[in-house]
Amino acid sequence: MTSADWRALPEKRHSRDRACLRIGPTPAGPPHVGHVRLALLTWVLARRLEARYFVRFESTDQDRELDGARERIVADLQWLGLAGDEPPRDQSVMTESLERSVDLLRQRRLVYDDGGAVRFACPKDGCAQWDDLVRGPISVANRDLSDPVLIRSSGAPTFFLASTVDDVSDGVTHILRPDSQSRLTAAQIHIWRGLDARPPAVGHVPAMVEPERTALIRARSRRAPLPGGAACRA
Repeated sequence: MTSADWRALPEKRHSRDRACLRIGPTPAGPPHVGHVRLALLTWVLARRLEARYFVRFESTDQDRELDGARERIVADLQWLGLAGDEPPRDQSVMTESLERSVDLLRQRRLVYDDGGAVRFACPKDGCAQWDDLVRGPISVANRDLSDPVLIRSSGAPTFFLASTVDDVSDGVTHILRPDSQSRLTAAQIHIWRGLDARPPAVGHVPAMVEPERTALIRARSRRAPLPGGAACRA
């Protein structure tokens, strides 16, 4: 690795000397019970590891954002005691750190342009493997992965770029997410490795289900006021 490559790596705001976990709500409305459950499990793991724990909004899809959603989510999490040890923050916009990361991936021929958007080129052979915190060893065939968009044709970063680079910068060491997102994790592992970053330990928790064992449908949920004055979907 050249000195230029090292300069291209994401700037680290925190070291990994201490474990660190984050939750990533989307400011598209109040949290429902599935989001609260995942936040609680992440908080419990953070306390067990004596880790940093904070909220980082997944804010790269601004078309889905609702006015006041951030304030409502933070109020709900504060009332539940799950708001974190640090002030809430947003994912990065197109910062110098993200630009350096894309430049490094481009130098390594790991990205390509597609109609004005920039995509990461996932390997086509082999598989992505990790020791899941919840499910144990997991293997996802690379042929089953789509090449994720890193930068939209508008020039705005997507979750795959902002979250992956921010996890490096923020020193995130452990992530919990729904078990439906194993392919997302597999693609992120390739991106982290493309940036010479050590992937966080990831755990995929079982989804909440309806009484008939079907997937929990958000549209069926009802708002219930919390004593803290906010609302959540349950």
